[in-house]
Amino acid sequence: MTPEQDYVRRATRGLNGQARQATQAELLDHLTERTRQLTLTGLSPEQARAQAMQELGAPATVARSLRREQGFTTAGQLTLGTLIGLTLLISLTARLYAQGNEFVSTTINRVLFTEGSGWVDPCLNRANCISLYTDAPLTLEDARQANLIRLNGANRYLEGSGIQVRGLLRKSLTLKGYASQPIHPVEVGRDGHPGTQKGYLNLPSSLNSAAQQGWPVQLSGDGLNMTVNVAGQPLRLTDQLGMQVIETYLQQFLDQHLKTGVVGTVPVRPSTFVQVNGWAFPFSRAPKSTPVLSLKVPDPQGLYAVVSFVPEHSNQQWTSLPALRALHVPVEADHLNVPMFDLRDAPPALNLVNSREHFLTQVRAGHATAMLIEVPRDLHAAADIGIVKELERTLILKTGTSPDAP
Repeated sequence: MTPEQDYVRRATRGLNGQARQATQAELLDHLTERTRQLTLTGLSPEQARAQAMQELGAPATVARSLRREQGFTTAGQLTLGTLIGLTLLISLTARLYAQGNEFVSTTINRVLFTEGSGWVDPCLNRANCISLYTDAPLTLEDARQANLIRLNGANRYLEGSGIQVRGLLRKSLTLKGYASQPIHPVEVGRDGHPGTQKGYLNLPSSLNSAAQQGWPVQLSGDGLNMTVNVAGQPLRLTDQLGMQVIETYLQQFLDQHLKTGVVGTVPVRPSTFVQVNGWAFPFSRAPKSTPVLSLKVPDPQGLYAVVSFVPEHSNQQWTSLPALRALHVPVEADHLNVPMFDLRDAPPALNLVNSREHFLTQVRAGHATAMLIEVPRDLHAAADIGIVKELERTLILKTGTSPDAP
């Protein structure tokens, strides 16, 4: 067994059947191509191979993200969409079927995890509950990697940041000179296993809520390596904190400014729903078959995301549900190259618009549509995210490119 084969075997642990085979083939294809490219830069084959695997991430981390996303579909069994960009989900912490939507959880429990399978949803559709995937019993370190901190140890974790947790029964997040922010404790469970641990602080969510109430929360970095600063003090907690703060911010934008208009407008069957998710990825490589939207950005140093709506569409194997997304990826050479996962295996065309009103008009017409938005670095300064005034036009997305192509 080659090092690459061993890597993809461990990186796909927990996937089943055809999904695992297809994902292994995709990962091997990427590693082979990336190794070839790295050797052209002067690296030895061994060095290139090692760097290619390092760029994808630790196999256990990849496996955790891939396993979570198998909640979307399994080889022809579950019509909840595609396995969204499997090779891009290294940093993804979204919990697609544990967000309180009864239809999602009920369908997955009935179809994907049949009676006797032993799988359970630890959150049971409860709000303020998060399930994490791990091969071993859940540890504090697993939770901390998702920036979920035990409230009784949070002050030690936040030491030196100027932020503190105060209160006995009702706890608040405090920062000198600013209004205290109530904490809504979350439960944390191990995906597929019963039982949860109570009393956790969801730090990315709490920081976003505090920013909206006037706390000076700022993002610094290049969109790939991100630092969160509060009152000028960098929070050096985990590598994923910046991405998770952006992800939460985008989710709030969708919930506050678009979700009602889209969900109340798009024609859907009674048994379906509109998926609404904010994503943040540390890089923008996409599988070869994924359409890519490439847009030139006004400021190469800025932070950007693409908000998109894709209507329901089907092929012989599955039906992709209507999806409202906000996806942040880093700027590359003044361009944003955004993988459009929900248009995979569908006509790769969408209408680019530059206002909320035009976006909703396209949704009502049943068209795939998108708009470019700028994520403010100073989170508390913006009541709304700025929509970039791109020229409105219909775009045919690029496909068939290599994972590293711009």
